[in-house]
Amino acid sequence: MTISVIGAGYVGLATCVSLVNSELNLYNYIVCADIDQNKIEALKSGSCPIHEPDMENNLFSKLKIEYSNNVSGCISNSDLIFVCVGTPLYDNSNTINTDYVSFVLSQIEANKKNSDVIVVLRSSVPIGFTRKAKEEYSIKNLLYFPEFLREGSAVADILSPNRIVVGTDDLIDKEVVQTAINVYAGNTSNCPIVISGYETAEIIKYGSNAMLAARVSFINELSQLCSAYSANIMSVSKGIGLDPRIGAHFLVPGPGFGGSCFEKDICGLEAAFNQNSGINSNLISSINKSNKLHMDFVANSIISNIKHGDKITFVGATFKAGTDDTRYSPIKYLINKLKVEFEIDISIYDPNMRDKDLDIYNNTDFVEACSGSNLIVIGTEDPNHFDLDWEAASYVVYRRLVIDLRYIMINYKNSLLSKFKYLTLVNQ
Repeated sequence: MTISVIGAGYVGLATCVSLVNSELNLYNYIVCADIDQNKIEALKSGSCPIHEPDMENNLFSKLKIEYSNNVSGCISNSDLIFVCVGTPLYDNSNTINTDYVSFVLSQIEANKKNSDVIVVLRSSVPIGFTRKAKEEYSIKNLLYFPEFLREGSAVADILSPNRIVVGTDDLIDKEVVQTAINVYAGNTSNCPIVISGYETAEIIKYGSNAMLAARVSFINELSQLCSAYSANIMSVSKGIGLDPRIGAHFLVPGPGFGGSCFEKDICGLEAAFNQNSGINSNLISSINKSNKLHMDFVANSIISNIKHGDKITFVGATFKAGTDDTRYSPIKYLINKLKVEFEIDISIYDPNMRDKDLDIYNNTDFVEACSGSNLIVIGTEDPNHFDLDWEAASYVVYRRLVIDLRYIMINYKNSLLSKFKYLTLVNQ
C-alpha cells in the first residue's frame, strides 16, 4: 500500500510519526508531500523543520519516509491519503480559511488513479465541510479524523492517544473505515474509538477545544477576582480542581490562551451557531472576548509596575513551553501592545522562538537579554527557566523586579529569585 501525507506541519509530521511506529506499515510505502521547498529539503537532510520534543528522533529512526514537493504525483500513486494542511483564520477576520484543504481535495479529484482511494481529512474544518467536500470533489471514501494534539507533546499524544474520532457516512464500507484506523493507529489498539457521522466528529473537535479554552478563561477571570480581594489564586485553583467532577487540567492561571487552534476553532463554532437562528451561543461567544480582556488586564498590570523609558525583558515569547510557535501567543500580543501603545523598549530571551516571528531581536544569552532592563516578565512555563543564571541577571537589571505570568517560580522566589522583588498578576 502507498500512503501519502499531504502537509509537513505539526499535524502532518505527527501523523508520519504514528505511521512509522506501526508494525502494520512495515511493508507500506510512505511519502510526505508539501509545497514548501524549505521544509522538504530540511526533512530530506534529516532535520525537522519544527521544534517539537522527540519529533526528529521518531521521524528519522524508524521506517523510511520519502519527502516530496510533488503533491499531485504523490496523490496519483496513493491508496490512502492523509490531508494535514492548515485551516487558519483569514487575516483580520474571524472566518476559517479552508482554501488549502480545498486545493488538496481538488488535486485528489484531478489526479487520483484509483476511484477507491481512501482520503482521511485531518485538518480542522468547519461543521458541515466534510460532507459538502465529499460531494463537490467526488471522493468516494472520504473520512474525517480530527487531531487532538498538544504542541510540545504532539509525539506523546500521537503515540498514546486518549481517543480516536472517526467521521464517516453510511455509504462508506466499514472495511474501509477499519483499514484507515489500522494504518493510522495500528500501535494503539487499546485506545477508545468513536465512530460517528461527519458533523458529529466536526463538533467533537471544535467543542473539545472550546471547552479547554473556556476553562483557561474561567480560571483567568478568577485570578482577576483574587487580585481584587488579595486571595491566593493557586489555592483557589487547587481547591476547585480537587473536585473529581471538575479536575485540575487547564485550571492554571496565566496570561491567556494562544496557539493556532483555540481562537480559530471557537470562531468556527460561533459561525456554526450563527448559521442556525434560534439557538443560544452566549457562552461560546464569550470565550475569545474574555481571553482578549484578560490579556489587556495583564498588559495594564505590567504597565502599573514600570515608568516611562523603562525596558522590559520577556523570558519566553511562544504561546506555551516546548514549542517554537508564536501564533496567537498572548506574549506576542502583550509585546506588540506595550511597544505600540506605550512605547516600551523590549528585549526577548526565548531559545525556541523563530526569530522572524517578532520584529525584536531574540537574544540567546539570558543575562545579555536582561542587561539594562528594569523588569523581567516570565512569559512561558518552561522548566528550563529554573536553570537560568538569575544571580548574574540580578546585577544587570536596574530595579530587580520579576513578574511571573505563569506562577512557575512562586516556590523559588526565596532561593533563585532572592535578589528580586517577585510579583504575579495577583500579588501586585
